[in-house]
Amino acid sequence: MKQKNKEISKLKAEIEKHNRLYYSENSPEISDYDYDLLKKKLENLLAGDEDLFGKTYMEIGYTPSNNFAKIEHKIPMLSLDNAFDENDVMEFEKKIRKFLGHDEDLFYTAELKIDGLSFCAIYKNGILDKVSTRGDGKIGEDITKNAITIDNFPQKLDNPPEFLEIRGEIYLSRSNFEKLIQTQIENGEKPFANSRNAASGSLRVLDSQITKNRNLSYFAYNIAQISDDFAIQSQSESLELLKKLGFRVNDVFLGKAKIDECLKFYDEINKKRYEIDYDIDGIVYKVDEFILQNRLGNTSKSPRWAIAHKFAGNYAISQILSITNQVGRLGNITPVANLTPINIGGVVVSRATLHNYDEIARLGVSDGDLVKVTRAGDVVPRVVEVIEKKSDKITQIPQNCPCCNSVLVKDEDLVAIKCENPSCDEQIIQKIIHFASKDALNIEGLGKKQIERFYDLKIITDLPSIFRLFEKKETILSLDRTGEKSFSNMINSIDKAKNTSLAKFFYSLSIRHIGETVSEILAKYFQNINNFLNQITNHKEMYEKLKNVDGIGEKMVIELCNFIKIESNVEMIKKLCEILNIADYIEKNSTKYSGMKIVFTGTLTKMTRQEAKNTALKLGFEVSSAVSKNTNFLVAGMDCGSKLKDAQNLGVKILSEDDWLEMTKMQ
Repeated sequence: MKQKNKEISKLKAEIEKHNRLYYSENSPEISDYDYDLLKKKLENLLAGDEDLFGKTYMEIGYTPSNNFAKIEHKIPMLSLDNAFDENDVMEFEKKIRKFLGHDEDLFYTAELKIDGLSFCAIYKNGILDKVSTRGDGKIGEDITKNAITIDNFPQKLDNPPEFLEIRGEIYLSRSNFEKLIQTQIENGEKPFANSRNAASGSLRVLDSQITKNRNLSYFAYNIAQISDDFAIQSQSESLELLKKLGFRVNDVFLGKAKIDECLKFYDEINKKRYEIDYDIDGIVYKVDEFILQNRLGNTSKSPRWAIAHKFAGNYAISQILSITNQVGRLGNITPVANLTPINIGGVVVSRATLHNYDEIARLGVSDGDLVKVTRAGDVVPRVVEVIEKKSDKITQIPQNCPCCNSVLVKDEDLVAIKCENPSCDEQIIQKIIHFASKDALNIEGLGKKQIERFYDLKIITDLPSIFRLFEKKETILSLDRTGEKSFSNMINSIDKAKNTSLAKFFYSLSIRHIGETVSEILAKYFQNINNFLNQITNHKEMYEKLKNVDGIGEKMVIELCNFIKIESNVEMIKKLCEILNIADYIEKNSTKYSGMKIVFTGTLTKMTRQEAKNTALKLGFEVSSAVSKNTNFLVAGMDCGSKLKDAQNLGVKILSEDDWLEMTKMQ
């Protein structure tokens, strides 16, 4: 008994530590899956003795911050029990049947468990009253000002109930998360550990402009309370009602399904979960009928009528062969672990980021160690834990740039160390790669390896030299694997890239802290390139004007002014302006489709879904993922799902792919 008490105390302390790191500090040290296993282990040890040892381990969430007003949850926001395999799921149903004395078929909804931040939103007569975090489950934080910056988060409902309380999940897509952490690394900031922490950190800030710039998304998944003027009988019905009221509801779910159908759905989603542009860590099964939910009720920590069937952690164990350093386009030094090749989710991984030397110190990692490596979607693989130390050697912080040998510096406010030599070859190469990338000037046929090769051969030396590659035709054609056709395609792509927007031009210059969102704000402020050029020599005046522009922080203004103080940067900008055709800024809402909402569903055969969305955005549409009564058009491809039926029921205008193409040609 004494040994058991000791083990329980140790596990409780460990879980409480990870609760604090996960919820309050946004700095988890272990995966969600491993955390859930710790809780499962403690539950097994405590079986039958919970009252004796207390239930601290079962407390969820975090203590609400004093930076936000506190909101009491009239109905507590409970956590869910977890199932780790099929046996756990079958045991869950067995307990329900026993509790209800129920021999008839049971039906469930099976919904994706989004890995984000839970929220509660209250509406009174259709007007948004308050949005709050889960907090500790009983008291949450008022995040209303930040939540309303999220695209399509309803502030007013049409034909609403008198009172409505909904629950949902706010999250950051994988693509936006990858951009965010890349920007953080480039700016020398400590990157978020995962998309869930990024969403939480973005919502729980005092400056709502930061929240807006992070491009968060949300899904509504539950009606906690609703006035008597609306009668709903099941979870399936509540999801349909949420859609009709204008909330974003995940279309990927199973309704009114038996448990074996739920398990099949779990297997299908598990196979393709990395194709989805947001993190999910399992499938939630809920008893569908509310009358049964009410009979089942809740325990002190979770509802008896729901369970989260968790996915296994997406990681593998490997050995670090060496730690090398990469130089980024802004000079930041990123340590990288070179690994014994491993397979994670069907992808062979031989390198993983260590982010920065503060992270190396925290992990205590060095050459030869066995480490846990994780990878989610397209996000760069990263080392998250040392499994076994193989050496007492301490990884030393480099003093000199691995490329140009310049002495490295560390800003007091940042975790990164950086090379400040503007002539550092690796920085120049990385800036050229960024300039040609899809998000900047989008020069197809001029990729990373080609740029590195051209730079080594002095065929490309800086950004303007890209547009003189046609002069190097003979030299380029003499290289291996370069034919006349590929050369011609590359030159055509370079010519095409000469026509660009003001926002993309700003973004392409690799100015610290100036990402895509801020570039758009700068473009709106300057309106055209000539206005920018007229102010470029007077950086003091530019600083005074820009620091008051909404959405641009002082740090960003300082970095822009520091950039244009350097004469060589100004010369480069002027050269590029002579080469490029930089379009004046055009308000996105200046077309006849401005503010109209459009949804795409099914498989498109003549363009990719992303191409269709980009076209819609250029035309001024707001692209939504769910159909509501506010939707103006639904573009229906092949093999449509429930969105087509929703659109028909709501009287939304439905376009075929050919109709859509015809519409875009007319503009």
